[in-house]
Amino acid sequence: MTLIYGLHVLDITDKHQLLIPILDTIELTGVSGEMSGSGTFHNLNFFIQNLDEINAIAGPGDIKITNYGKAAFKILFNKGQPFEGQSVIPTLYKLAEIVDGIIDSVAANVGGMTVR
Repeated sequence: MTLIYGLHVLDITDKHQLLIPILDTIELTGVSGEMSGSGTFHNLNFFIQNLDEINAIAGPGDIKITNYGKAAFKILFNKGQPFEGQSVIPTLYKLAEIVDGIIDSVAANVGGMTVR
């Protein structure tokens, strides 16, 4: 499917269905902490895919997180939607660039037309 046709399908779909993006991968990097009686841990990285449950840190005693790290995640178009599985924001930027190029091309080929 070309991007411009995908935009058309997205436009039609959006009128008849609620478009619900999904979270796919969540990344947590640089987590540090202390475990009572067991020492410390530094700069651990966690990756969660398909939003399955995760129990990343376990120990015999209490755990104190000293640095929660940095979180990042992917927001994708859901299954059955135009651009299925593609990242929402970069796809929307690509679509905006293509539409902008089409408008500029039409304006350049139609004498005296001002766009914007």
